[in-house]
Amino acid sequence: MIRAILVGYGAFGRVYARRLIEHADFELVGIVDSGSNIEPAAATGVRVYSRLSDALRCESPGVVIVAASEEAHAELAIESFGASCSVFLAKPGALSMPSALRVADAAVTSSRALMVDWTALRMPGWDEARKDAATLGDITCAKFTRASWAIPRACGALWDLVPHDVALALSIDDDRVVDVSADAWDRGVQLVLRHESGRVSRIEADYAAGVRARRVDIAGTERVVSWDADDAAPGRDAVSLGFDRFCRIVRGVERDDLGMFLCVMRVLCAAESDIAAKAAARRRVELVA
Repeated sequence: MIRAILVGYGAFGRVYARRLIEHADFELVGIVDSGSNIEPAAATGVRVYSRLSDALRCESPGVVIVAASEEAHAELAIESFGASCSVFLAKPGALSMPSALRVADAAVTSSRALMVDWTALRMPGWDEARKDAATLGDITCAKFTRASWAIPRACGALWDLVPHDVALALSIDDDRVVDVSADAWDRGVQLVLRHESGRVSRIEADYAAGVRARRVDIAGTERVVSWDADDAAPGRDAVSLGFDRFCRIVRGVERDDLGMFLCVMRVLCAAESDIAAKAAARRRVELVA
């Protein structure tokens, strides 16, 4: 079995902990958290630490699962790679391109694997939709519309919701993204990705209260494919499937997510820069007016 440490026992961490304990290939040997999460974490019967460094030293894990707050992802991943552990990161994995590059460098230096939890890639029906996309002819547009039932997070829709959808867009084919434009509103964000082939992918994500939906419409020169995750046939949950894949990555059966991680980060950072530039332009107009 693969010895695992979980960092973060909030909402995501508790789901990860349950799935790790149930998983035949992982042994959860330590949880890292502090404050109000210590008692619930201890109730799992797993030893709880307040610092990752102590857990790494005492438990000698093979992997670290990071479910802490977004701003801590990069440093925790780098520390884990430094201890020769492979890393399973909750999305987005970093909040800036320099931090993402540091994570990538640590992974390469340690010769350990990275997987990012883009849960949508394992949602029911997506594999079939992705196979259908290969039969559309030249893809002209992929529109990802998401209304989230999630509670708004401090990092905002761009860093909380959109990473899943960018990963979906990039998984359709290898068509390189050459330009990103973005607009943001109070509870959401829209991205327009222009690809090397001329294909355009539109991504819309917001925190629409009470609405639960994820719909993808992929248009090609031959036909259009639509996918609604909520209408797809149920199967094993996405987290369990993710840990299945992480096991295969750690054992060298599948390629890890390092390349995709950097591609997703480039799109997110470009979108953030465009949103900031447009906001600054609006402020200048307001000052002149």
